[in-house]
Order: sequence, then structure tokens, then C-alpha cells
Amino acid sequence: GRRMQGETEPSTWDTILSLASGHPPVFEAHGTAVNLSFVVMDIDVIDESSQRVAVKASFELWWKDRRWGEAIDAVSLPKCQASESANGAVAIDTCLAWARYEAFIRSGLIGSSARWYMAASRFAQQYNQSVLWPTTPWTPIPEELLPESPSEKRKITEDDPWIEIISKYPEVYLQAWWIDNKRTWFDVKLDYSSFPFDLQTFDFCIPFNPFTLPQLQQHMWDANLPENRSLLHLETLSLISPHLYSRSSFSPHLTQAAIDSISKFGFTVRSAEATRA
Repeated sequence: GRRMQGETEPSTWDTILSLASGHPPVFEAHGTAVNLSFVVMDIDVIDESSQRVAVKASFELWWKDRRWGEAIDAVSLPKCQASESANGAVAIDTCLAWARYEAFIRSGLIGSSARWYMAASRFAQQYNQSVLWPTTPWTPIPEELLPESPSEKRKITEDDPWIEIISKYPEVYLQAWWIDNKRTWFDVKLDYSSFPFDLQTFDFCIPFNPFTLPQLQQHMWDANLPENRSLLHLETLSLISPHLYSRSSFSPHLTQAAIDSISKFGFTVRSAEATRA
């Protein structure tokens, strides 16, 4: 028969199994693009003895993962087809979009990390009964940026991300962000062999899993806004951060307040560069 617009593909159940099994959307190295907004708002501590630097930083990650919506579509499509009106395919898409909205609200897929991951696991098991073991759907959030790491990896932040899922049919977006009201720690290597003319490098490295392709952005993003207004200037951080965003002359990812704080610790900034290793 004719496949109506909005109907799921024959591989939908494999897609749902992929979600419920904790696999990334694209199961290959660097296969899933993830947008990253990262700004060092201030430098809080430079501990030369332990070679660690504590910063006040704002992070935001956002990425697409249609599997969340397809899981709901697979269950809702027969009902939507049964109630199809004279509007045809448009009615089915509207019905599926509404079913996604209701399911995400019911599932509680918004909140702090522990609450969100618990709700995500319940969601995965609800929509794929064939998975008999406890599962946590994949996200690109580095374990080091979670308050409770599921492995032995050392956490580097004292903050807890706020995670949210947003449906913009047919796309599904996920968003995680950290506000700079708590410290994030980075290990650095300081070499004083050329003192007093030494040159130090502070490497603020955010580790990602191998399935992720991080893409550094010079803006923030709010999926709850219309598409033409969803990209926000970094200056917007001043509205939600305890620190004022004032771009330094070196990089939009490093504020002037951070430069001033580094100077107070006895260092002079020569350059700042954001790169992907």
C-alpha cells in the first residue's frame, strides 16, 4: 500500500533497539555531530603546586537524535492512521507531532542529570520491551561533566547539567547546559625550567567519547524559540550567569574578566585559541 507522509520506515524497530541499547545515532567514529558552546567566564584558582586550574565556565551541548521521536511514532502511528480525517497526510503528521509532545511531557525528560537519565532509561524500556536489561540511552555528555560518573573517570566539574529534550517534528533535539556558578577543574602542566622567562600553556580540554564530532560554536542555542531566533549571542549569558560576559580581545570563548583574573595570579596572557584535538 501507499506509505503516508510521517509513517515510520521499516527499520524503525531496529532504530528503537539502537536507542534502548545505549548506542549513538551513528554507530561509527565521530559519526554524531554535537554543537558545543563553551565560555570561560572567570578564573577562580590557579593551584601551581597541584598543577590544576579552576574556572567558572558555561557549557552548552545540543544535538539531533530522531530515534526518540521514531520510538513514539511506532506506537502512535496505527492510532493516528485510524483517526485520519479528510486532511490526509497532514492529519497524520499533526497527530504524530502531538503524540510526541505528550509522550515527552509524560516521560519527564527534563531536569538535572540523575533525574533525566532515570527518566530516559524508563522511556527506553517502555518503547522496547525486548530489552530486558537496564539501559541508559546514549548522550554525548562526557562522563567527566556529570556529578556522578558511571565509570572510574574523574569528574572535573562541581556543577550538574540541566538536560532537556525538544521535539520539532520531524526532528528531535537534545540540549544540556551548565551555568558558571560552580567550579570546573582542569589539569595543566607547568614548566618553570626557564624561570623567570617561562611560557605556560593552560589546556582546558573537554573530553568527548569517540562517537562524537564536537563542533565549537560562537553562539548559544534555544530550541524553544522559533527557528529564525533560536541562535543567541554569547552576550545572552549575562542574563543567566552570575558573571558578566565581556568578550576578551583574544577569543569569544574567554572573557575579559578571566584575563584580568589570570593577571592577578601573576601571569600575562599572550594568546588564546579554541581548537578540536
